[in-house]
Amino acid sequence: MRDPVRMKRRTFLQGAAAGAIVLAGCGGENKQPTQPAAAGNAPAVEFTEPTAKVSGDLKILMWSHFVPKHDKWFDPFAKDWGKKVGVNVTVDHIDNTQIPARIEAEIAAQSGHDIIQYIGPLPQFEPSVIDLADVTKEAEKRFGKQIDLCRKCSYNPTTGKYFAYSPSWAPDPGDYRKSLWEKAGFPNGPQSYDDLLKGGSAIKKEQGIQLGVGMSQEVDSNMAAPSWMSRTT
Repeated sequence: MRDPVRMKRRTFLQGAAAGAIVLAGCGGENKQPTQPAAAGNAPAVEFTEPTAKVSGDLKILMWSHFVPKHDKWFDPFAKDWGKKVGVNVTVDHIDNTQIPARIEAEIAAQSGHDIIQYIGPLPQFEPSVIDLADVTKEAEKRFGKQIDLCRKCSYNPTTGKYFAYSPSWAPDPGDYRKSLWEKAGFPNGPQSYDDLLKGGSAIKKEQGIQLGVGMSQEVDSNMAAPSWMSRTT
């Protein structure tokens, strides 16, 4: 977040084996890891020397992954890269919901982690973070044009600043219990917000099962609400 860590953060992303995995996530779809993944394991990636000499400390903050095996793999993976290039890498994990508040605290204190991972865009912190345009450019050079959705999640066209680097995206489909909706007269499930309201009300009244859609200021609610809003337009 601070200028003194500019080289550490960027060189880590540009030259590390860990960076290769991260950067490949939003590159062209035709690029694959150079080695096949063993069953149940993360993909193996060949070590790539940094493009510039690096040293010092690199502090990473990540969410505690809902698949614990990920953290058990990533932490030693990042530290091993650090040993190869002369960087002392530390990785901290906290609950996903605590990360925005932690970022605010670290910005206020002007100290903390160099790289912070979050599950969605956080454009409100743009004034306090480094422009990652060069990281994005290097990623596109290595792995192909960035997926448009990822670019829109990390680039502010008004200021021309990449306030983050978006390494991947994932579909987040809604699921419904077919048997409940069939009885309510919607065999194919809700197709609009009106269907959700009518069908949900009928299911509650006739079957005694409550329908709920998150409306809190947290990630899951934010993903649910816009998805339904978009289906009404």
